[in-house]
Amino acid sequence: MNHRRLSILLAALALIALALSACAGPETPGTSATQTGRSTTAPTPGTSDTAPVPGTSATPDPATTWSLRRGVDFSEGEEFPLPVPEGPFAAAEKYYNYLTGEETGESETLGIRRPTAVAFYNSYEASKFQCGTSDADVIWEIQSDSGVTSLIGLYYNPVSIAKMGPVRSVLPSFVYTAEGYDAYILHYGTFAGAAAVLTEQQSDHIDSSAEDGTECFYVDSAISYASQYYYSVFTTSGRIAKSLLVLNGRNAHSILDERYRSPMVFADEAYTPDGNRADRIHLTYGGFQPYFLYKSATGLYERYQHGAPHRDLNNGETLAFANVVVLYASSSYSGGATNVELVGSGSGIFATGGRYINILWSKPSAESPMTFTDGAGAPVVFNRGKTFISVVTGTYSLSIT
Repeated sequence: MNHRRLSILLAALALIALALSACAGPETPGTSATQTGRSTTAPTPGTSDTAPVPGTSATPDPATTWSLRRGVDFSEGEEFPLPVPEGPFAAAEKYYNYLTGEETGESETLGIRRPTAVAFYNSYEASKFQCGTSDADVIWEIQSDSGVTSLIGLYYNPVSIAKMGPVRSVLPSFVYTAEGYDAYILHYGTFAGAAAVLTEQQSDHIDSSAEDGTECFYVDSAISYASQYYYSVFTTSGRIAKSLLVLNGRNAHSILDERYRSPMVFADEAYTPDGNRADRIHLTYGGFQPYFLYKSATGLYERYQHGAPHRDLNNGETLAFANVVVLYASSSYSGGATNVELVGSGSGIFATGGRYINILWSKPSAESPMTFTDGAGAPVVFNRGKTFISVVTGTYSLSIT
């Protein structure tokens, strides 16, 4: 190991030790993350009783001891630094990504890793440069302006992603969405009152427009020189990992809040709901009209927008999802942007396996997870895999054929 690599390793281990110490020391000068820390301390590892995946064995007794991971290396392919469980947890046989219901292959995180939320531009121009979207486990599409939507990508463990972006500013509705997953929030500035919401919610976030947040993000000079500066801010897995380590050293918690309850329930095996056909789901946001096409060969919905497949520039893949959710919500326009009301309740549709059912959604508070129920009041059962959630407001419409 060369001297530079050894220095990075020693610095990383020092920061982890700081995060786990009983008292928080002063902020490290020159660090890259801007964060308004929660006042609560990190919960006891393993105490979160998130909704179990149907058909899986019960979670082992949460009583356990923890030790630091050895040999932490922040290369692009490394997973985020987390404590390594010992004791009863080590005997568990299966571990699941609570955003997709799929096995993770990890024996160390036990489904209590906090996700990372990244805000993406999604205008016609921005979509030409979009990277990292195919790796998201859940994507939310929320209106940000008249006829324009933005995306929020939620990542259980964003590793080996060479480029993610373009990263955009957050609106209050973006913050409420991310808070519902107890997620870290990555963004480029704030808009329409979001700064006050971040402070009020004590959100753990990294702002690329802040002076000490630049190490998490970078400007793609080729895009910037092409007079597209707003679409030129990106990040990578390695940059995120380093910045979250600093964030965790400032009293942020690296595992799910002990009060968090995952609202997503997954089927043991692929299924088709008893509903109407949903081969094409067409959304109208003014002149912007994205849609999904169901592919029976894969059992997935492929996403299309701006007259072409919605692709990730990193790998050329068309975005595809096992589940598509469309929610109806109210909105208001102020401060030059559309604010979507996602705290409260409403209706929507849930599509999987080529069919859809009508559903209800509820989110009692900004930090509570959004829950989805069917007409009988039972939780909506998701097929295992990725999910896309679109929010339709006002006069905008949805058609299903």
